[in-house]
Amino acid sequence: MNPTTPTTPGVTQPAGPASATTKKRWLVPTTIVLVVIALAVGAWMMLSGMKSAAVAETPTAAVTITDNGFTPATIQIQKGQDVTWTNQSHSPVQIVGDLKSTGLQTSQALKPGDSYSFTFDDSGTFNYHDPSNLNHKGVVIAE
Repeated sequence: MNPTTPTTPGVTQPAGPASATTKKRWLVPTTIVLVVIALAVGAWMMLSGMKSAAVAETPTAAVTITDNGFTPATIQIQKGQDVTWTNQSHSPVQIVGDLKSTGLQTSQALKPGDSYSFTFDDSGTFNYHDPSNLNHKGVVIAE
């Protein structure tokens, strides 16, 4: 008992040092839980940022369609990447996959200024052409 603390008969007074010990008992586990939560949230945010960066690092590959054909005529991309064809010629053009190149969907007729995009979800070599001008041929190699 503290000699300066008044006492009431029949009432037990908590001891000062025991009260401080009780506070320390919940302080350490609570701090550990908060640190673990902060680390988990930080790791989650870092991984989420990495996924976003990976998606952003896969740019769309571009093919320009001119009166002379497809530029570039052969393009190499990563599996899962998009290719966008933009018609800068003076006549409508259509992108048609060759029979050997399954997986490339046929585009609608692209008027001058129109674009068509396709995502290559599979690996392989995809040959295509414009049926209105069989000399206009191209290849997409998805790895």
